[in-house]
Parts: sequence; structure tokens; C-alpha cells
Amino acid sequence: MTHVQGVGPGSVLGGRYAVTLRTSEGTHHERWRANDHTLEREVVLVCFPSASSVAAPALDAARRAAGIEDPRLVRVLDVGTDRGVGFIVEEPLTGATPLSHLLQSGGLSADEVRRLTGEAATALEKAGHRGLHHLALTPSSLLRMPDGAVKVRGLATEAALTDTDRLSDERASRADAVGLVKIAYAGLTGRWPMVSVDDGLIPAGAPVGLEPAPTIVGGVAAPSEIAVGVPNDLDLICRMTLASGNRGPVSPGDLALQIAPWASEQATSDGATGIRLRSREEFEPTRVLPAVGAGAAAVGAGAGAS
Repeated sequence: MTHVQGVGPGSVLGGRYAVTLRTSEGTHHERWRANDHTLEREVVLVCFPSASSVAAPALDAARRAAGIEDPRLVRVLDVGTDRGVGFIVEEPLTGATPLSHLLQSGGLSADEVRRLTGEAATALEKAGHRGLHHLALTPSSLLRMPDGAVKVRGLATEAALTDTDRLSDERASRADAVGLVKIAYAGLTGRWPMVSVDDGLIPAGAPVGLEPAPTIVGGVAAPSEIAVGVPNDLDLICRMTLASGNRGPVSPGDLALQIAPWASEQATSDGATGIRLRSREEFEPTRVLPAVGAGAAAVGAGAGAS
């Protein structure tokens, strides 16, 4: 973790942003609450040493992200440097709850997971058309506002700050689609699938503060092996994407089409579908899932029977 010299409670950056409270820290940056003395409002500051290798790419990414107008993307309000500190100013998200916090007590309802994932996918698809990608999606990247609105934090900037932004547009779109599938998996199960995808081209990533998903031959256990009430389509998408074979959605927009439609408003209860996480004793870690083709056939047969 990085301690950014010159930033602390009482510091003023850019002659207007008075730092108040640090809320998180990463390998190369820190996130702080601050007050904008010019416009008399609260903002969020992402701070990093201006001499670091990620500073210039991060500032450039933030300037480009500021040009994307979508209410589901956290707005970039300003960027700058001041006395050895690079900073990105974001809109405040008063009352917002990161998905990582929502999942501390287990999975959400399938309807809410579909809605959160679909809204985020739609926003990232719009950004992708402008050549901007996230590339560092975790449950902390998605936030739910008090009114149920969905926000995606860190478009382009998070990848620059973690030095993971060196992919072609096609590969970056696929990486964001995989990241969203992982988030959907976590939403359904309360566990994080730490697996690499596409023969290692998309790495497993770092721990995110959730219990790791159980691993099996070829990937991780399907969500339906861990939780009850998982819809067939979400289960199959997770199984296809997080297993070997380069399958699943190729872009956020592709994923959005596959999981549509979803509710426009937050589900009235996160436990509406009765999802129950199985204990370690109930779970069979050595069970091998059927091939995706067989799973798809089973889904189709079930639909026909109904």
C-alpha cells in the first residue's frame, strides 16, 4: 500500500479541495473525502504521487472518462497536480454502499444481481464505444445508492492506477465482460471466483475481501452448487465464462443482452429468492460439473417440461 506524502486531514489540493478523511488505499493511490471550497460541496479525491509511473496514465484516463455522460458511471469532476501529488476529483456518493459490503452476509436475490449486473454492463458498453474500459472490476467497483441506483466507480482510472490497462479494445471488452460475470457470481453466492480465464490472458486477480469460491476441475463450482434459487441462465453464463474454453460473453453489451430483461428498480428484499449459502460440510469440493453442452441441454429440457 502507498502512503501519499503531503496528503492528510487539513491538506488543501489545487487551492480548493480540503482533505478530511481517508476512506481506502490501494497499491499506488489513496481515496479521501474532501470539501470543495469553491463550490461548497463534498467531493472524493483519488490521490497518488505525481512522480509515480502510474500518474500520467491515470490523469489521462480521468480526463477521457470525464467526457462520458452516463448516470451509472461515477463522474470525474476535475484532475490536477499539486506539490508532488496527482489527484482525481470524483462526485460524492453520499449513502452509497459498495457491493462488497452488501455481500458480507451472503448472496443477494437473483433479481437484484441481474439488475446490478445489467445496469453496470450497459454503462460499460457505452464507455467501450468511446475506447474506455474498466479492467479492474471487483465488488467494490459497483455501488448501490440509497434510491437503488447503480454506480460504477473507477472507469479507466482504476486500470491505469493498477497498471493493467495494456489491452486491445477487443480484449479489454472481453476482460470487462468476464469481470462482470465474476461480480454476478459473487452477488449470487457471496464468494469470489479467483480463476484466470482465456488460457491465462485474463488473470485471476487479487483477493477482494470475500471468501474464495470453491475450485473444481476446470474452474470454480457453479453458483447453483453453492446457493439455492439461482436462475438457469445466470448459472450457465457463470459456468461457461469461468471455465476453460474461451466461452461466454465477449463484451459488456453482449452480457447485457444475455441476461435481459431486468427490473428498473431495486428488489424489495435482498433475500426475496431465498438464497441460502451452503456450509463447507454440505458442499462437495470434488464434484465435477457436467459439460456446458450437457448443462444447456438440461436447461432446455427443463424449460420444455414446464
